[in-house]
Amino acid sequence: MVTVLFRINKRDVKREVDRLGANKKTLKGLTVSPVANAYKQAVWNLTDTLQDADAYSLAQWLVHVERWIDDRGKNITATYNRGEILFVEFGAMNYGYEPSYEHPAIVLANAFNTILVAPCSSQTFGKGHRNVIDITVTEATGLTNNTGIGIGGARWISKNRVLNRAGKVTNPVILDKLDEFLLNNLHFYQVVLAHHENEVYNLNREKKVVEDELETMKELLISVEDLISRFSPELLQQFKAIAASAKEKSEKNN
Repeated sequence: MVTVLFRINKRDVKREVDRLGANKKTLKGLTVSPVANAYKQAVWNLTDTLQDADAYSLAQWLVHVERWIDDRGKNITATYNRGEILFVEFGAMNYGYEPSYEHPAIVLANAFNTILVAPCSSQTFGKGHRNVIDITVTEATGLTNNTGIGIGGARWISKNRVLNRAGKVTNPVILDKLDEFLLNNLHFYQVVLAHHENEVYNLNREKKVVEDELETMKELLISVEDLISRFSPELLQQFKAIAASAKEKSEKNN
């Protein structure tokens, strides 16, 4: 385990930056002494940590940093469809148990410049985890191994993290399982589901009110026709003749 050479007081650094007010996003960080000093110490700490890393982790970190540098300022808005398998740069400085480095992921939802994805890993396939849905390798997916979809780790990411498209899950049973997990386990989807259920309830209630009003109008119309037929049959015949004439003219115009 690497011993950190410098301990940076993160709270002090943030406090010094907040004191800059509106200038904190325009001034160069290295012109602000507390930030510049902390930067130098952090670089030393990072260098010491990476020197102890294995070849795979160090290479992935280097690739990640280069991608991050190249990607700055870009705004990707490509459209990705539900069920697509993508290769995604999940990052090299993540915390434990998060997907890292270049990883396949399945698209769950598409937004303007972000997508909701679930990471995929062959190491979780067949383990019986509750929050993993297994898919067997097919030509359509573009994957080389049987894979577990980590639906429990679904997250929104920038489209800038997408490296390339691999293939697509076409099995509707798998896609339905993914949706079902989201609906039953993620609070956001439970909120959305409840919102739509409330909308349906309100629409049904409004529909009932309109239907009741129509029934009342029908009853009223029947009552009026009944009264006219009893006390003035000739007026009813005139009314029907006018209505028929108006209908005929309308049909001719159309």
